Amino acid sequence: LTDPFASISGALAYATSNYNDTSSVLVEVGPGTYAEDLTVTRYNTYVRSLAHRYEQRAVTVTGKTLVNYTGPQDKYNRIIGFQGIFFNHSSTTNPTFNISGSRNLTYLKDCYLASNGASSLKVENVTTSSAKISISNCYFLGQSGSSDIISVNGGDVKMDSVEISYPSSVVAGTSNAININGNSLFAADRLLVEMPSKI
Repeated sequence: LTDPFASISGALAYATSNYNDTSSVLVEVGPGTYAEDLTVTRYNTYVRSLAHRYEQRAVTVTGKTLVNYTGPQDKYNRIIGFQGIFFNHSSTTNPTFNISGSRNLTYLKDCYLASNGASSLKVENVTTSSAKISISNCYFLGQSGSSDIISVNGGDVKMDSVEISYPSSVVAGTSNAININGNSLFAADRLLVEMPSKI
């Protein structure tokens, strides 16, 4: 997309209405805090911060994000991607980033995901054959000990160079860094977990 939009959700809605799925759409996001919910339902959609790296926190999304592509199944070629975004949702009930029912490849690269009561990332209502989730060079922060930081129930999940932690002021309680349920595939390389609890 080349036209400027006032919101990320506005750009995503425009892409859904005006481009078919075979057209790749890149939404480049300028610095700022975006207090909005994001929903992605089309593949070949990429949301990228102009700063690229989450450490700069140039682009912050404070609403919840949902990936829900339910078209023809293809977990290798139907791609939805996010890069360099700081997802910082404060809800105690809705996950910061939710992949639900999707039948595609979703990737997170150079992203920071923080939660305050609910999970930072929740994968649900997917199968190992239909959904692949690739996460690289990302940081997950749980700011409450009441929920698992990452909750996986189905899907084919791969992590590389990922850090998961609670701040020292938070007692993890009975929550986990990663909770894997159902028919899930999970693999990790260079995974660092800093919390007083189990994986």
